[in-house]
Amino acid sequence: MPVLSKKNGQVDETILADATELFDESNMFHTRVYLQERIKRMDMTGITENEHDIWDKKVEKTFSDLADEVIKRIEEQKENE
Repeated sequence: MPVLSKKNGQVDETILADATELFDESNMFHTRVYLQERIKRMDMTGITENEHDIWDKKVEKTFSDLADEVIKRIEEQKENE
């Protein structure tokens, strides 16, 4: 699961490419959690519900997408058992 990587960061891209080669793409999460100040701030402030704050919406969407992907993978695992 790629987390706290920098967009277009050469080191992060290399690490993800190596991980994909080592673990196979089917074992890698497609949702990426990029490094964002808002995520770090939430440790201090908690999750806000300001519907007009574009950065809160962006973080919320990222984690919602990640949760959806986790649920989908669990469901697929159960189907294959």
